[in-house]
Amino acid sequence: MHYLLLLCCLLNLPASTQVAKPRILRLSNAVLFEKLMTGLDPQQLMRIYRPNLKLLKVQCNRHEPAVKDSLLQVKTAADNITLFKNRYNALLRGATITSTKVSFDGMRIGIAQETFCRILHLKPTYDQYVCTDGMENFVQLTFTFVRGKLQVVKYEELINMDTID
Repeated sequence: MHYLLLLCCLLNLPASTQVAKPRILRLSNAVLFEKLMTGLDPQQLMRIYRPNLKLLKVQCNRHEPAVKDSLLQVKTAADNITLFKNRYNALLRGATITSTKVSFDGMRIGIAQETFCRILHLKPTYDQYVCTDGMENFVQLTFTFVRGKLQVVKYEELINMDTID
């Protein structure tokens, strides 16, 4: 009898120790996406992180060989950002933000989930809010909350931008 009880306990143990999957709300809204991207302007990021900018790679532009394209990276203890730059333009290629240096429509890391949701008219019952850029869905922003506070914002490309002409 004791062995049967022990066996039942051992079989139920893995089920009780499983980590709950994060509840994710996916939004495809170009207006909301642009609103949240205001703090992630590449020129502004280059000013904020100027002391931490490192050159990763320089290459000739494939359409205009006289123009040099640069890939820049910022790696701090809290943030990791990749930027593309040439003399005409600067583009954000990827970012993971955990510091309060960058704002997203006036909101920063550490904001209460309830406040975030009230400002954006969302339900506060999710752990992650994933917002894509609208119909194209080329890039997305992911806002991750832990214990009711915004912990991480991630910007990532959903397709390889190097393959687009």
